Amino acid sequence: MVSKTAVAVTVTGTLESKTLTVITTGAIGESKASAQSSATVETVNVLNGLVTADVVVSMSSSSADGSTATSNAKGSTLLNLTVNRVPMGNVTPAANTEISIPGVGTVKLNEQISGGDGVHSTELTVNMIHVVLTGVVTGDIIVASAHSDVNFTPAPTSVTGFMTGGGRLGTGRNIATFGFNAGPRGGSLKGQVEYIDHAQSLHVHGTGITFYDSSPEGTTCRTFSGPARVNDADGSFTVNFACDNGKPGVGVDTFEISVTGPGFSYSSTGLEGAPFLTGGNLQLH
Repeated sequence: MVSKTAVAVTVTGTLESKTLTVITTGAIGESKASAQSSATVETVNVLNGLVTADVVVSMSSSSADGSTATSNAKGSTLLNLTVNRVPMGNVTPAANTEISIPGVGTVKLNEQISGGDGVHSTELTVNMIHVVLTGVVTGDIIVASAHSDVNFTPAPTSVTGFMTGGGRLGTGRNIATFGFNAGPRGGSLKGQVEYIDHAQSLHVHGTGITFYDSSPEGTTCRTFSGPARVNDADGSFTVNFACDNGKPGVGVDTFEISVTGPGFSYSSTGLEGAPFLTGGNLQLH
């Protein structure tokens, strides 16, 4: 957070004010980001009484959560405002209110200038008093300007959902049976895999899970891999996808595994009907 205060601001014949305070703060978290800024000016007198106010408060707030990014000027206000000697009281004018003053220019109240894509980024500048001089003298006078912005894309979140299952692939004598559980538990990956292709006398015993993620096959699919003992030799396995596509599992759920070992590689894609289960069921919890 940053906070600054000036006791008084004086530009003879142009602007006079007492205390000016600005505060800016913001934060970025795992799932969202936010920023806030405010400017408060007391006892304001612009151009020898053209615009006066006891207190001018400008506020800008921005936030984003990775899917929506928005900004607003809530809290901005003008106390005891007068414009061209006309009392307006305590007001929060509509955004971008303009009052034309012949021979002088335009007074803009609660001027709001926004930007960003509305998804990951947003920004808003709020100028509570903006005098645009277009007469003999030209220029801009801005009193109480606040700006906030965020640009936020959340970090990829850890894949959730512990998966369990068991079943059969293939038909007749050309079948494989398997069972597994895998996923995040207690801050780490847990699981084991057993896979046997009976026709090829292949026995895979997964000894751990080192990778676990979502699968492009679908939202209820996971992919995972790890080291394995393959026919009593060191190897590795990758479950390319395990999909819980609903009940009863047979003919609906899918499973595909690749295995490597000393001098060979294996894939379950050669089994008839694969990757659809011909027995069993998979569950994503």
